[in-house]
Amino acid sequence: MRRTAVAVVVAAALFSVSLTSRPREPASSAASSPYLLFNGGFETGSYKPFHRPQCANYGQAPSLKTFGNFFVVQSPVGEGADAGRFDLPADTTRGTRCELLAPRTLNLGGDDYYTLMLYLPRGWKTSASDATGFWGVEIAQLNFEILWGPTIALQAHDSHVTLALQTGVCAQKRCQWSSNADNVNGHPSLPPLHAIPAKRMRFAAWNELIIHAHWATDSTGIVEVWHRIKGQRAWRKTASLHGYPTVQVNPDGSYPIDTIDKIGAYRGPSTAPTSVWLDGFSRSGSFAAAAAHLP
Repeated sequence: MRRTAVAVVVAAALFSVSLTSRPREPASSAASSPYLLFNGGFETGSYKPFHRPQCANYGQAPSLKTFGNFFVVQSPVGEGADAGRFDLPADTTRGTRCELLAPRTLNLGGDDYYTLMLYLPRGWKTSASDATGFWGVEIAQLNFEILWGPTIALQAHDSHVTLALQTGVCAQKRCQWSSNADNVNGHPSLPPLHAIPAKRMRFAAWNELIIHAHWATDSTGIVEVWHRIKGQRAWRKTASLHGYPTVQVNPDGSYPIDTIDKIGAYRGPSTAPTSVWLDGFSRSGSFAAAAAHLP
């Protein structure tokens, strides 16, 4: 996954042309479906229905990154009988990753509600050592269009989880709109956002998240996040952004129809191994369906 430490606003005229030159497409069937559209909670006892893991113990040899390992485990578990553990080795030169991919069709004009459960033990550290690895350990990448990283990312840090955005017109390794609370030196063009603020982060417990995205190439885009600890009944909204695109587009206004959702662990060079536990990943057409999926 490509990275940039800066986010520069593309000329306003280019933005206007690229977004108004393409007529609005009809929403896909997912937009009107209130039901579960993808269930990646590991209750198959394997990585399925994700594609084969991009991890060392599934045959991935080191390339630009050194691959870690993925395991289905029975403890700790967020929901059901199984969870996923992603182990990253130390590597001070390449950076490390181990991820599960769920390709899908872009739901332009529609709404997706994702769920994800995160468990980190007490004293957990990212162990990221590279100054450019401001993303900590990336645990989710939503709407990865292969233009410039994911549109929406969840990045775990030693005390919080950041909601990072890269969207709008993307060209020359830069996107028009970006947000990253841990990359203030990159001069992001959107305010800092946290999926789990430090005051709400709980270690040695399952953190539950619902992420809502209204996918749009114009100012009707929406990103919202709710958080709670497993066992709690009430959801607390932790992030909300309205009025910006939530799809990456080329300078000519085009964009891929095929996209990817990812979960796992991805980080820059590091001084020590680390692990993250994930569970309960799903995609639904409504908040109610998403919330009902989590314990």
